[in-house]
Amino acid sequence: MPALSLKTKLVFAITAMVVAIVATLATVYISEVVHQRIHEIYQVADVIKLHVFAVSKPALGVDLSSTKVDLNDPIQFRRGGAGFAAIRSQHHGPAGISDR
Repeated sequence: MPALSLKTKLVFAITAMVVAIVATLATVYISEVVHQRIHEIYQVADVIKLHVFAVSKPALGVDLSSTKVDLNDPIQFRRGGAGFAAIRSQHHGPAGISDR
């Protein structure tokens, strides 16, 4: 097998360096895109969390200790839920969104 000439060795070395640089830049780019997507998803989840809390806050403030509903009886439980539907219909969601 003949020995490789200096030009051939130089072409291989330059090609290897270009491949290494392209691979490194591609890895950095992909990791940055993934980081941005994760951050965007986190922000959307945070907004959803705030909306869910804002919508459920009135229901959390209702005092259920005075109710005479047996939670183990499905019929009484359904009848007792009718009062909560009235509370829900009066509530307006965040940013002026109404659930009527």
